[in-house]
Amino acid sequence: MMRRVKKGRIIKVAGGEKGEELIGWMARKLDISRNAAKRLIDTRQVFVNRQRVWMARHILQTGDLVEILVAGESADEARPRLQVRWRDEHYLIINKPSGWLANGPGSVEEALTESLGRPVFAVHRLDRDTSGCMLLAWNKTGREKMIPVFQQREVIKVYEGLVIGKIPPGLDVINRKIEGEEAITRLKVLRRVGDIARVEFTLVTGRTHQIRRHLTMHQLHLAGDKNYGSTLIENPALRAIPRHMLHAKLLGFPHPVTGKFIEMRCPLPDDYRAAAKVLGVG
Repeated sequence: MMRRVKKGRIIKVAGGEKGEELIGWMARKLDISRNAAKRLIDTRQVFVNRQRVWMARHILQTGDLVEILVAGESADEARPRLQVRWRDEHYLIINKPSGWLANGPGSVEEALTESLGRPVFAVHRLDRDTSGCMLLAWNKTGREKMIPVFQQREVIKVYEGLVIGKIPPGLDVINRKIEGEEAITRLKVLRRVGDIARVEFTLVTGRTHQIRRHLTMHQLHLAGDKNYGSTLIENPALRAIPRHMLHAKLLGFPHPVTGKFIEMRCPLPDDYRAAAKVLGVG
């Protein structure tokens, strides 16, 4: 079992530790295995002098301040429960917590198949760290029937995110290609305090990481974004946010079998509300 690491630890590198590799230094200082230390580094939970570091062999210098943000937990500790918000004989919508992959080993598909006693298939995907409304089908036929509904842009997908940076005045739509493909995101600022805002996003298209990639085109990023955000984070409140703050709060679609329009909302999770409050936009 992986030893739990205390949240928010900041440790100063001593003179005799100069030249040590980050991974070995962490394993020794925290009394954890090298694999456990690497997991913390790989999940972007380690800062050196307020700079996010993801190189396990990063060389430390005397006086460096190493900050470990989030508790490392054993793999067998329970993850948040998958809550079914709606279901019929063809589909189901769940409120996916952050930390779950859509499919593959240890995924939403696998966990629900086991808990519900019958196979389920993800109709679309949410990133591991994105929470909220996710649609699944009870069989592959149902999944196939939803493909043209998505392709014809009949699905309504509304997200909410905590955005860092100066949002240009009048920016209510981003229509810029991603990898040569049309990509359209609509924006609505719900609340803004300085350079931090709660923003509602409506996806017209569905490219990979569309919201996050569109934001970077305007020098913006989501709070807690480990891939598209800045690596140097001066604000300790922002460094303490463990995941990118993006939540799929509404999903709507015309049912391909019954013809009825299905709409479901998933409430903002506790970690999102806490982050919004800490950042002054709660």
